[in-house]
Amino acid sequence: MGETRSPETRPAAGTPPPVPGPRPSPETGRRQRRLTGAVLFYSVLAAVLGAYTLLAFDMEWSTQAGRIGPGFFPRTIGVAGVALSLVGLVTSLRSTPAAETDGTESGHHPALVAVIGVALAGFVTVFIPVGAPLTAAAFLLLMYFLIDRKYIVRRIILSLAFPLFLYLFFEVWLNAGLPAGLTAFL
Repeated sequence: MGETRSPETRPAAGTPPPVPGPRPSPETGRRQRRLTGAVLFYSVLAAVLGAYTLLAFDMEWSTQAGRIGPGFFPRTIGVAGVALSLVGLVTSLRSTPAAETDGTESGHHPALVAVIGVALAGFVTVFIPVGAPLTAAAFLLLMYFLIDRKYIVRRIILSLAFPLFLYLFFEVWLNAGLPAGLTAFL
C-alpha cells in the first residue's frame, strides 16, 4: 500500500529526489569513499606516467643544432598525462556511486576491447614496414568503423585528415621524420 509521509518529510514539489551517496562515518563524520575501478585505474596511471615523466626529464630538451631534442615530446606527453590522470582521479573520487551507475553499461565491452588490443598490436607491427601515414589511416578507419558506424563520410575524412596532419607536422614543419615504408616517394 502507499506510504503516507508527514508534511515535514515530504519533498517539495519540483525538487528531485535525494541521491544516495556515501554516508558520513559515525566515528569521523566524513564521507566514506570506496575504492572503485576508476580510482584504482587513475592512481596506477598517474604513478606510471609520473615515472615516465621523471625518465623523460633526464633526456635532452634540444640538440646542439637548435632542433627539438629527444626529451621534448616525452616531457610534454608525461606532464600532460600526469595532469589529466590526476584530474580523472579527483573526478572519480568526487563522484557518487549513484553517478557511476546511471543505467549504461560502460566498461562492459570485452569483445570490443579485445579487438582494439589486437588492432593496436597490428598497428605497432606494421608501422615501420608499411609507413606511418598508411598505417595510421588504416588504423583510424578500423577504429572509427568499430566505434562510430553512423557517419561514414566523417569517418573517412578524419581517417585521412589526421594522418595527413601528422605527416605535415612531423615531416614538413619539424623535419623530424616518420617511418616512410611504402610511402617513401612522398
